[in-house]
Amino acid sequence: MIPSRFCHSEGSEESVPSLPPAGGVIAGGNDRRTGPSTAPRSAQDDNHGNCSRPDRALQVLYCDKSILVCEKPAGVLSEPGQGKNLPDLAAAWLKARGEDGSVRTVHRLDKAVGGLMVLARTQQAAAALIGQIAAHSVGKEYLAVLRGVPEAEEATLEDLLFHDSRSNKSFVVTRPRKGVREARLSYRVLGRIQGESGPLSLVRVKLYTGRTHQIRTQFSHRGLPLLGDIRYGSRAPHGPALFSCLLAFDHPITGRRMNFELLPQGEPWERFDALRRQERT
Repeated sequence: MIPSRFCHSEGSEESVPSLPPAGGVIAGGNDRRTGPSTAPRSAQDDNHGNCSRPDRALQVLYCDKSILVCEKPAGVLSEPGQGKNLPDLAAAWLKARGEDGSVRTVHRLDKAVGGLMVLARTQQAAAALIGQIAAHSVGKEYLAVLRGVPEAEEATLEDLLFHDSRSNKSFVVTRPRKGVREARLSYRVLGRIQGESGPLSLVRVKLYTGRTHQIRTQFSHRGLPLLGDIRYGSRAPHGPALFSCLLAFDHPITGRRMNFELLPQGEPWERFDALRRQERT
């Protein structure tokens, strides 16, 4: 199950201030979103911005003068580009509050995937976060709905992946060559249901490497495409059932560990008892 409130600093759990309910984002309770910060109160006071008022275009879990943590909607680009993108949404959110709208993308989610992302508001914060990503110290976990049932309840998947930039598709290959990179993840089955055209499995995935379309490719290679992911062999083209549900990193200024966790809503997630029970806790 996914903890309804999960926050710790340097291995110890503590209660910390969060965005007020007026912002539509609360920690704990019956809301699906938890966005605690574990920075010391003095550091928060020195580093905070005026970032707690409500906004319907973007759900922000935490914001200070260095970082902004938010939910990227599915169908929105992670980086600046043609069409709707997260930096533009974040800039508008900040400017509406009288803040500087400059943000920098330090990691990405596929356009079709929603969930937690952190944006840097300064060059110093960007450099620190990119360094953590390179050192594999940023924690990332996902929820996914698979077509089919994995052989094991829990397992680690290791493959060699090649991304074809012309087709924008990744493939599992058997030998190292130019452009091939190692990919590793672990998963745990949270629940199963019977779908209209076969069994569906809800899994929680921990990512150890961040390859393009990694989760989608590794499960599809094993005959378990993500629900709705027509690019990788599924049906019902409503986008892959994949959601970034946990993000953990060290604050780029204070150095304190920050954990954020978010539950997805709507189809197909609401079909699974494991998530419905968690929303009520």
